[in-house]
Amino acid sequence: SFEELYVAGKELHVDTLRRQNRSLKYFNDKEWELFCKAASELKGFEAWGAYVNEELAAFLVTFEMGEHLVYVLQRSTRKYLNMYPNNALTYIATKKYIETYKELMVSK
Repeated sequence: SFEELYVAGKELHVDTLRRQNRSLKYFNDKEWELFCKAASELKGFEAWGAYVNEELAAFLVTFEMGEHLVYVLQRSTRKYLNMYPNNALTYIATKKYIETYKELMVSK
């Protein structure tokens, strides 16, 4: 859920940006809150999570419009990268939509 993402996902977002040497200049608590709140209230957005021992290892936010699926945001913690949680999320989300629509355009 986006409530879980708001609580546990922020740390993964920051970890990913730091790991990729990307700027945190425009990221703050208010922006994160607004993103999670807006996505939770708009039709078509879905939050996915990969967990290791009940700890969020990665998340994926998707947006579905008709037969189109967009991967909006995907982040993870370096702690579990060796378990490939991003790959698992991409696979599961894509599989679900392909099974639903039989043909699907996936965009990242």
